[in-house]
Amino acid sequence: MATVNPERGEVGLTLGGNVYPMLPTMGAANAIESTLGPLAALVARCVDTSKLLTIRDMAFIAGECIRAAGKDRNDAMLTGVSADKLAQMIFEEGLINVLQPLTEVLSNMVTGGAKKKEQALTESNASPTAS
Repeated sequence: MATVNPERGEVGLTLGGNVYPMLPTMGAANAIESTLGPLAALVARCVDTSKLLTIRDMAFIAGECIRAAGKDRNDAMLTGVSADKLAQMIFEEGLINVLQPLTEVLSNMVTGGAKKKEQALTESNASPTAS
């Protein structure tokens, strides 16, 4: 599988012994909100154990973010990932093991996504100028 770049807001999701990169993009955010509702509410559901996401919801979120990473990398395997296959893999991996990376990628979305992380890294690496 592809490597994960945390500076870009990417989060790795381990399924079946492989690490799938999830990239928080505006396109993924729009698709997720259109189907599942506001991102902030989804983050809250991830941390509130009485309102956990369903396997289908988890597969949908993971799928959108994995496909976003695939588009970014021009990787046909990642862009072609199936929600049904992801749901099965999430079940086999254990929902509790998948919850943390999904919460992290959703949190990255509500704080500005991949571009915001990239911008923060660029700004932190910039050397101060003398006045």
